[in-house]
Amino acid sequence: MFFLIIIYLTFISLGLPDSLLGTTWPLMRLDLNMPIESAGILSLVISGGTIVSSILSHVLIKKFGTGKVTVTSVFLTAFALFGYAISKEFYQLIILSIPLGIGAGAIDAALNKYVAENYEAKHMNWLHSFWGIGAIIGPILISLFINTNNGWRLGYLVIAIIQFVLFLTLIPTIRKWHEKENGNKNIDIENNNNHVINKKVVSVVLLSYFIYMLLESSIILWGATYLIEIKLFTEATAALIISLFFVALTMGRMLSGFLSMKISNKNLIKIGVLVIILGSLLLLINNSYFGALGIIIIGLGLAPIYPSLLHQTPIYFGKKNAQKMMGYQMAFGYVSSTFMPPIIGIILAKTSFNNFTYIFIIFGLIFAAATLFYPNTRKNM
Repeated sequence: MFFLIIIYLTFISLGLPDSLLGTTWPLMRLDLNMPIESAGILSLVISGGTIVSSILSHVLIKKFGTGKVTVTSVFLTAFALFGYAISKEFYQLIILSIPLGIGAGAIDAALNKYVAENYEAKHMNWLHSFWGIGAIIGPILISLFINTNNGWRLGYLVIAIIQFVLFLTLIPTIRKWHEKENGNKNIDIENNNNHVINKKVVSVVLLSYFIYMLLESSIILWGATYLIEIKLFTEATAALIISLFFVALTMGRMLSGFLSMKISNKNLIKIGVLVIILGSLLLLINNSYFGALGIIIIGLGLAPIYPSLLHQTPIYFGKKNAQKMMGYQMAFGYVSSTFMPPIIGIILAKTSFNNFTYIFIIFGLIFAAATLFYPNTRKNM
């Protein structure tokens, strides 16, 4: 139970910076005198760092241990956010985005693998609820500070301080992580050693990660801009709606944790995809409030998908392959969040942000088709 609490706290820190860029960018770009699509560059660098550290996660964990990687990751994130708060030029944000991305990747893969192997599906959903709590805090703080002088900077500074506090809290746990890992070295996983990886399963799972990350990162990066440009909300109201998106994501994962006791991961994913399509259709209605509702419902649909996919990793690929596959899966997802939001931003900037809706409908339908090819497995562990 102790380690589960530590992991929950760490996932709060992982969620804190994820919602900030999209929420603050409408004001950041004015302060830095940058075009609207420049946010894609920062997203590209952040996700690029995350991809590299995700792929190398199994090497880093093996060499340094989960505890040291966890503490270092939180520190890198805190340092980068503090740098964002005091940066005066756009190139400084680009440089700081490197440690911000690296700080997220390895620890994300390591902790997800640990929970997938050692806890039931409900804990995986609840774990990512704590990521949502962190993601909720960001837009709420920004909405409070946004109308003050340098409000977005103050928001980043406060969140950096929260990260530093979490960093100091985690330092004493390094030895306990080391003791726990040493105790697990002799765990018998012989029954999983000969697990054959099905290439068709790999393909459909990687496609699922790609689409999921595309949808989630698009809301995070461009959702506020869409609400301002098309639904005509103010900056503060748009930030509040994005925070409600994360509330829906978080509460949805709390709920799906309970549902996972009765419903398989596979079926939870299918239900989530259908809810995403429903929310996307609401965006078509020419009404601001339906637009806000659609964003929130998309958050509910996204809720069970990512933790359910992660929890299936040792089931689909075996424990022996789980850490490496976890890193590869997440890296593939981050490839999507690296390249697709900038591409989508360019398309929307050159055409119209009205097309934001059609992107969600099209990829939602593709995702629904992909779920039909998931293999049948035994009930959630």
